[in-house]
Amino acid sequence: MHSIFVFTQAILSLLKVTRSAVVFLCFVPSLVFGQDFDLVTQQKLNPQEAQDLRQLLQQPIPEGLSKQAANQWFLTRDSAAFRLGDPSERERILRLWLTTSPNIDAKWTLGSYLMENSSKPEEGFALMEEVLQEQKHPVHMVRVRARLAKGYLEEHNLKKAQQLLDQANTIIANEFSR
Repeated sequence: MHSIFVFTQAILSLLKVTRSAVVFLCFVPSLVFGQDFDLVTQQKLNPQEAQDLRQLLQQPIPEGLSKQAANQWFLTRDSAAFRLGDPSERERILRLWLTTSPNIDAKWTLGSYLMENSSKPEEGFALMEEVLQEQKHPVHMVRVRARLAKGYLEEHNLKKAQQLLDQANTIIANEFSR
């Protein structure tokens, strides 16, 4: 992911940034990686793989994990639930992650999931709005605005999406032109 954003920064420094360029460059990673995720879910698991993944999901979180190790533990379980195609288990894991280790990665992951894959998109938007307030790095400030704008576009809230894209455009103009 980092290399995509370095590439994006280089392109933006060469171009006069337009709103359409911001939108395109912010959504390219989600389009590319979204296709990979679709391929993963279309793969048929053999019964042993499915059983192994279910057993993995039932393991309790070990005591005393560092923040980084806890994040990796939850990401592994999220991936297992995703591969199983089990949305309720995935939501359970993501909620447990946020409760156990309330950090920006947990908020971002649960928020994005709820925005797109649940009957509670407003909860997902609220979590992503929290992430928006917490992000201080310019690249991530643009990414979260683009992610939220995409969600608002899907919800037909064009005014809010436009505001976020305008903010992203301003950040790019101010931060990446140096």
